[in-house]
Amino acid sequence: MKKGILSFIILLTLIAACSPPVIQEKLVETISEPVPEQPQVLPVIEQPKVQPETKKEELSFDLSIANANPLDFDPAGPFYHKILRATSSDGLSFQEKEVIFEHTSVPDVLRLEDGRIALYAVDGYGRSKSGLIVAFSEDDGKTWKSGSVQLESKAKHMGAADPEVVLLSNGDIRMYYVIFPQLGDEMQVNEVWSAVSTDGIHFVEEDGIRFKYQRLTDPDVVTIDNTWFIYFAQGPMLVAASSPDGKVFTLNKKIRERGSVSNTVSIDDDKWRQYYCNEGIRTATSSDGLNWKDEAGTRITADAGTIVCDPAPLKTEQGWLLFYKVGPQK
Repeated sequence: MKKGILSFIILLTLIAACSPPVIQEKLVETISEPVPEQPQVLPVIEQPKVQPETKKEELSFDLSIANANPLDFDPAGPFYHKILRATSSDGLSFQEKEVIFEHTSVPDVLRLEDGRIALYAVDGYGRSKSGLIVAFSEDDGKTWKSGSVQLESKAKHMGAADPEVVLLSNGDIRMYYVIFPQLGDEMQVNEVWSAVSTDGIHFVEEDGIRFKYQRLTDPDVVTIDNTWFIYFAQGPMLVAASSPDGKVFTLNKKIRERGSVSNTVSIDDDKWRQYYCNEGIRTATSSDGLNWKDEAGTRITADAGTIVCDPAPLKTEQGWLLFYKVGPQK
């Protein structure tokens, strides 16, 4: 029995010795490639729209009038003038007359592309180095913001007078105005110059004289059938000159012996109305700019002891506005 057990043990030993060694598998720690992190998607929150900052108009007067003395001003000058506004449904019968500016004279107006009304006039108070004021209205002339016209002039022109403004095809404003080379000389040759602005406040003078004539005042500029006309006053007489480009004008003809200081506007595709001064404000119509037919009646009649002149009409959606000067009778 012992011999058998011994033989079995020896057999097991021989089997173990002949078997290949058992290799313990080495556990290899595997490092996984990092999984790209997905970007976090946040809910879209609509931000309030921010309006771009707009540049404020540099609208103010050049000089203070705190110490101004009315006795220092010419009794017949623009200090004693005022500008009124009247309304009409047809451009002929005006009512609701109200004063909008004191110490201001010779107005002209135009409608800007943004809908505002721009008014230009002589500054009778002497607050403006250019001699002119500009005012803007967003409610068809009921309320205004005003300041000095800024005129950049190589010729160093100051004391411009009788402004007339037109809106050019590119949106710029061209202003025509009178320069008096020798103040006090009633027979002098006066000059019409022009300047251009992109904002209605700052004007840069264009080179050269647009037109000059003896005793010329109050230019009225309009385009009729692609021709530029300038009507100007020579005392009570109205004279016309024309131009192909609005810069070089050639004398045409006398329009009327009595009735000047005009303002001409389109009232139809082929018809223009001219408002002018002759014992009040009257009107005439034309289809060619040279031949005018008077309309019956008076648009504005002066009160006793006053004169009315310098009409500036403007067509609106409701009808017509008329701005004009009132002053003491000489």
